[in-house]
Parts: sequence; C-alpha cells; structure tokens
Amino acid sequence: MSIIFLYTFVLLFVTSNSQKYDDENILNDQPFYHPEITSTKPKIIRIGIQSNVTLTCSDDGSSYGGHSKWQFKPCSFDMKGTLCEQFYDNAYQLGSRDRWIKIHPRNSSLYRYSYDLDITNVSRTYSGLYRCIVNNRIQRVYEVIVSELINDKDKMSKIVINPKNITIPTNTELVIRCSVNNPSSIMWFKETDANGYDIMYDGHYYNSGVYVCVGVNEDSIKTEVNVVTVIGYNWEHHTSFSLFFLIPLAFALVPITVWLCYFRKKRKDYDRQRMKLMLNARTNPSSRV
Repeated sequence: MSIIFLYTFVLLFVTSNSQKYDDENILNDQPFYHPEITSTKPKIIRIGIQSNVTLTCSDDGSSYGGHSKWQFKPCSFDMKGTLCEQFYDNAYQLGSRDRWIKIHPRNSSLYRYSYDLDITNVSRTYSGLYRCIVNNRIQRVYEVIVSELINDKDKMSKIVINPKNITIPTNTELVIRCSVNNPSSIMWFKETDANGYDIMYDGHYYNSGVYVCVGVNEDSIKTEVNVVTVIGYNWEHHTSFSLFFLIPLAFALVPITVWLCYFRKKRKDYDRQRMKLMLNARTNPSSRV
C-alpha cells in the first residue's frame, strides 16, 4: 500500500513540474519561435519631432515567449553624424564589437508577453537603430529617422540662385549665390564633357556652362540650375582648342632658329674674310702677279 502511495506521489510531482516547464516554454519548440532573418537591411521608420512611435518584435504582433530586450545604436541618416548604414550587417550579430545601449520597454512590467517598445516625444537624439532580442536571438531591427520637417510641403527646401542665367564678358568676376530656407547641405556641380575639366576662376569662355546647386536634408533633395555664358571679343569656341596644334610647331622652331643663327654667323664670317682680302689687295698693289 505504501509503495502505491509513493508511486502516486512521485507521478503527481513529475507531472506538475512538467506542466510548469511547458507553461514557461510553451513556444520554445514551435517552428515560428525563431524566424529566419532573410535581409540585413532594417525596417526604416520616419517620424517627426515630438511624435510617438511603437516598435514591435513581429510583423503580426504575436509573442514568441520569454522576455524581450531592446537595444539602441545612435547613428544618423544624413552626413551630420555616423551613418547607420555602417552598422547594418553587425546589427544582426550579438557578438559584434559595436556597442549598443540597453533600453527597457515601458510596458514590460505590465504584461509578461509584451514585445512593444513605446517611444514618446522623440527628438533628433532618438535617431538610430533599434533591435529586439528574445532568448539571445535578434528578432527585428529598425532604423528610426527623426526629422524636423515631415510631410509639410510649405516647409520643404526651397533653393534660390542669384543671379540666374547670366551672360558676362571675359575677365569679369562673378559670384553665384545659392540659398535655402532651412538647414541643408549645399553642393555644387558643373556639367562637363566626356573627359571633364577643372573650373578656372578667371572669367574665360571655358567657364561657360550649366551650374547646378543641390540642397539636401532629411526630407528632400532640391536642385536649381543656373546657366552661365562668358563671351569675349572675337572669341570663338574652336579657337581655344586649335591653339593646341601650335605646340608642335613651337618645338620645331627651336632647331630651325639655331640653324638660321649658325648660317647667318657663317655668312658674316665669310663676308668679313672677303672684305679683308680686298682691303689687303688695295693697300699692297705690288703683291699682284
């Protein structure tokens, strides 16, 4: 009787522990618990300053079991800081040397299987990479871009070039100003031929062309085109290139000049010797035969 009682007690104890273990890891053996990461590019989310955003570990909002851990990597989308693209590959590797900041979801203490990360009243310092980790495995990676201007057409970049489409004579100083109505990175480009050439700041004809001012910020890329034409007196486009054909002629003139100088000197010596003989003959007539 005691053996039966002991066997029943052991069976109940094992069954209870097994059920508790299954409750805590009920999803560990499910095939969808470890989704395969097929892309190393994070999901990009653009939000405005003082906005709110919620990041989840799964596309369908399902929970995988266990507690989620969130990490943050500060980086930038534009050229004003370290580009986030430099960390795309290492973002999916826990053993990488990149340092990540540990953060905790605000609602993790309210519900055990909550995987959402609520970010409220964001600023530009919130821009960067966010990744969710469950049971030492990276589930999702986001790139959050916090922008000062978002979906506001009235505040989009506007570029003004002054003067625009101007014609000037040679040897004239010209300053082209490119201004924008909000902070942007400004770059200048000049249309060139197939070979390309340097811009010579001396107001000559070969500085004529199409100049493009490009303004870039987080929200848009704006361009403005300016045409500059430099004209000169009796100046033709092909003459600047035809002068290159005179270079071999200049080198050929060197030996010709040397030969002419030698020939002239030799001729002078001959004439001088002849004149000397004639003078000697006049002063000494008896020497004639």
